[in-house]
Order: sequence, then structure tokens, then C-alpha cells
Amino acid sequence: MTKKTTKKQQDKKEKKKTPEEKSNMEQSSDLNKPKAEFETKESIQVKSKDTKTDESLKSELKIPDRKCTDEKCPFHGNLKIHGRVFVGEVISDKMHRTVSVQWKRKKIFRKYDRSAVFTSTIKAHNPDCIDAKEGDIVKIAETRPLSKTKNFVVLEVLEK
Repeated sequence: MTKKTTKKQQDKKEKKKTPEEKSNMEQSSDLNKPKAEFETKESIQVKSKDTKTDESLKSELKIPDRKCTDEKCPFHGNLKIHGRVFVGEVISDKMHRTVSVQWKRKKIFRKYDRSAVFTSTIKAHNPDCIDAKEGDIVKIAETRPLSKTKNFVVLEVLEK
């Protein structure tokens, strides 16, 4: 059986080594490291947060043909959009200028080797020019609080 050396014993051995031996050991350990660690700062691209501003979100969308007089419309009113963007299905359009949008998320619990499906439901403002109906697939974006429960607005109808 071989004896295991403790950390204190290893530290004592390293102190006894000359500086030349230490540099040789560091060079040999560098050879075993993955190549990604040798890259220079110029070659590594830093990913910034993908936050979209009001203008960039609106430029990607098509402006609705119908005009509306709604002040809370992101296209014809003065409502700014920012933050998170979701795609979901309209499950209810019974409220005045408001729709309930729902989408499913799948979460995996690795510890138990299982997965579960969760649903998220959000109320969103439905401008007259977009007029999403129940069963439509819509894109919604975050905005300032419009009421007690509404912080999102419908941007476009993707599928009917």
C-alpha cells in the first residue's frame, strides 16, 4: 500500500524545491490545460446582455394596418416597451382590452431524473389595432404597470 501525503507534507516538499524546478513544473502543467485558457483577451468575445430597447423591438415588428386611439398602444399611443418578451397562447379575451396569455415551461430535476411542465399565465393589454382573440399565438412585451395586474402589452399576433 502506498502512503497518502497530506497537504502540509506537499507544501513542505514544494518549499524545498528551487525556483527553477517550480517554473519547470508550472510549464509542464500548462501543457495539460485546455487550449481555451491560452486565448488572448482580444480573441475572447464578451457577450453582453441581450436587452432590447423600444426602437429595436418596434423595428422588428410590423405596424398594424388598423389605426386606434388607444393611449396604451405601443404603435399609435405613447407606451414604451422594454424588458422581457414572451410568446404564448391567448386563453381568455373576455376582459375589456385585456387578454390572458399562457405558455408552458419544462423544468428538469436532475437529482431525481425527472421533468415537470409548468405553465405561466400573464394578463396583457390588447390594443384595438391588434385585437387578439382566444386561441391566437401572440408575442407580448414588458412595459410599465398599466393596472394592478397588467405589466405586458400584446405586440403582434403570430398565428390565428
